[in-house]
Amino acid sequence: MKFSVKIAVIFTALGGVACTTLSKTPVKSIDIYVKPYYSAEKGKAQNVFVHNQLDPMLRENTLNGYQRAVKFVEENSARISPITLFTLSARAYDFGLRDEAVKWFYRGQNRLITALYVLDLPKASIAENTGFSQIVGQFINPYAFCDLNKQRQLAEEAINWVIAHPYEIVLMKALPSKFQDRHSALKVAEAKLKVRLKEQEAFFADPKNKEKWQQERLENDVNERFCW
Repeated sequence: MKFSVKIAVIFTALGGVACTTLSKTPVKSIDIYVKPYYSAEKGKAQNVFVHNQLDPMLRENTLNGYQRAVKFVEENSARISPITLFTLSARAYDFGLRDEAVKWFYRGQNRLITALYVLDLPKASIAENTGFSQIVGQFINPYAFCDLNKQRQLAEEAINWVIAHPYEIVLMKALPSKFQDRHSALKVAEAKLKVRLKEQEAFFADPKNKEKWQQERLENDVNERFCW
């Protein structure tokens, strides 16, 4: 299944949920299957194939293994892929670290947005990355938007992190780019992240938009499922 960048961005902005089963049962884990990168069931990772050094740590299904993976990512952030960050987010959620899950998801999504803006990637690669983003996002975003103030803070922190920790892959000449000056293009992409956040703020500043958004969450039992 293919997903577009536009779909992933809009999905995050609205904090919606795309799950087909409208159950009121609290969602305690992210049980997904994303071939060939990741699969988990009942909160336990079964397959993790996103990074040679991180995979064994995350397959442990222990908090200690997850924390070691986080330490590695923080110390080697320059070449950590968006898909790896989405995987870290899913693992955090399964361990009950849901604010941390939001943090890693937003970092991964922002890194992906900037990479897709600068690089001229094959359609298959775009589909894989944006598809993974949407699949994990259907769990992360409904929780993130339980508290709009906290969500806004985490979103801004994620933008600042992505700007402070540029994705080195974007600047590698081995990969095709849409621009001659990659550094300038990356700065434009980073500025767009800030504009995107301001657009979200403007959306929720409109009482009609906010009321409609809240009603949709109520109708889909989003609060019961994610705001616990």
